[in-house]
Amino acid sequence: MNKNKQLNCISKKYFVLNTFSCIILIIIYLTMYKENIDDIASDSEMYYWQSSLLNNNISCVYNNKSDVLPSLEDHVPPEKSIYFIETSCRNGLNSREACAVESAAKAHSKWQINVLFSNAITADTMNMSSLTTLKGFHNVKLMKIDIKKIKKFSQLANKIINKSIYPAEQLSHLLRFETLRTWGGVYLDFDVIVVRSFDSLPKNWVARETANSIGSAILAFARDDVGRNFSEAILREINSTFVPNDWSYKGSDTVTRVFRRKCTPRKPVDWSARTCQDFNVFDPTLFYPVGDFQSKVYLREGHLRVGGVYTHHMWNQKTKGAIIHKDSPYARLARRFCPRIYKTFGQMFGEDGI
Repeated sequence: MNKNKQLNCISKKYFVLNTFSCIILIIIYLTMYKENIDDIASDSEMYYWQSSLLNNNISCVYNNKSDVLPSLEDHVPPEKSIYFIETSCRNGLNSREACAVESAAKAHSKWQINVLFSNAITADTMNMSSLTTLKGFHNVKLMKIDIKKIKKFSQLANKIINKSIYPAEQLSHLLRFETLRTWGGVYLDFDVIVVRSFDSLPKNWVARETANSIGSAILAFARDDVGRNFSEAILREINSTFVPNDWSYKGSDTVTRVFRRKCTPRKPVDWSARTCQDFNVFDPTLFYPVGDFQSKVYLREGHLRVGGVYTHHMWNQKTKGAIIHKDSPYARLARRFCPRIYKTFGQMFGEDGI
């Protein structure tokens, strides 16, 4: 009898010890898991990997039913043109994207701001608040970019749409360079706020986003020999290196590879018009004054003291869905450089999906 009691006592002790050990292991696991999740959340490539898996159907680009937009291919944009390209099939623009367009239009009253959609935009969509506001600018043109009319790269476009894990991003990369090759001008991502006119800049330029890479969110390629030389080389690179499930197949990597081949020194920090066949390469401080790892600075309460910049890249892959504090640098930039859009959305400006 005493022996049974001892066994029961020992069993209970082992049970308590095992339970306690399991709890400790679970706490350690959750802590490590959280750290991994935090690391993943701060990694733009993983963010887009998750985003793309959730939004990888852009077959809407083949549907022109009820489309009210004029076709870009039926027009000849002026030399001083800025392009934004929407490829995600979301219909319309959210407040942050519309803010980028207004900032470009506000800074360039004599330029044409072309907002291009790869999918059909219906009359109902045109009456959405952001597009209604943007239509009020004399220099903003909303147009359709028709995939079927891109004959030179139609096969690649179809591969991207039907086979890529990242179709919206990869199609955007293809279309931005094909648009610049065909018409020339400046391309901007929808998370770029323009704070200074590009009038004083040369016709062909890019900017480093880091010490070792060229950014693809802000690009200027003219239709001259210099611009065509680089834009055609980048398009050939895109076409020859397409891998549907490889994140490295993206704009900045592609641009950097081409510039490495065309510029005399190997180090990007040494690239300039003198060393890159008359193509200008600017310092990050002028166009990417805050790096992607510090992007949350734009959202928090406080002041951002940078001078002489042309644009602010808001790093949407890092800041999407995050709350914009009303006294943050982002909110201040929006109130100053896209006042109509900011007023339209008010306190809801920048909220996820708005």
